[in-house]
Amino acid sequence: QVVLTADNHLDPPAVMFGSKRYERKGDFLRCFGEVVDFALENKPDIFLVSGDFFDHIQPRNPTRTRIMGYFKSLYDSGIKVFLISGHHDTPKSVEQGMSPLAVYGRSGYAKYFQNSTRLESVSLEIDGLKTIISGMSYNPTLSWDEDPLKDVKLPKVGDVNIMLLHYPISGFKGYYANEPKVQPGSIPADLQLVAAGHLHSYQREKIGDVEVVYPGSTE
Repeated sequence: QVVLTADNHLDPPAVMFGSKRYERKGDFLRCFGEVVDFALENKPDIFLVSGDFFDHIQPRNPTRTRIMGYFKSLYDSGIKVFLISGHHDTPKSVEQGMSPLAVYGRSGYAKYFQNSTRLESVSLEIDGLKTIISGMSYNPTLSWDEDPLKDVKLPKVGDVNIMLLHYPISGFKGYYANEPKVQPGSIPADLQLVAAGHLHSYQREKIGDVEVVYPGSTE
């Protein structure tokens, strides 16, 4: 069983809300807390975060601290957490340094797929099935006409194969700016699930035999 979330956009500036700014910032964190509570109650095997977890690469310390507690609770309950970064929480320069998600990967409470040019993978044994979780973070250096999955291969193939991705996929509904798009034919046929982020409305379609799910923005 899998819980899939994406586009949580935690700690947004929210300056347009004036005196209600911090109330609105709190809304985003509370909504993610509801996802965590749902997972702790239902005990899925896997908890996936498909990018834009934070709204920017320098979230405030109170938010970072709360999230560490959430991930520790999931870890202590035996739920495996996997993360990729998206447009908002992937650094775009050397000066910006590293994604804020890196600290959670280093904590041991979650696995952060940091690489943005190739898929990384982790193998799990779940109910006797070899389960491969693969992920690739957003690549800010791609040009608008490039397909992020062109020539990308799955590192491993098991009985169940899941990929985390944070890009628009052609054919799905949403606003596409001049940005890289995944073509359906580039999605590896060995997958059972693409856990996709970036488009903020819930969508679920099949591409061949591959289930593709955009959970939509949590808040």
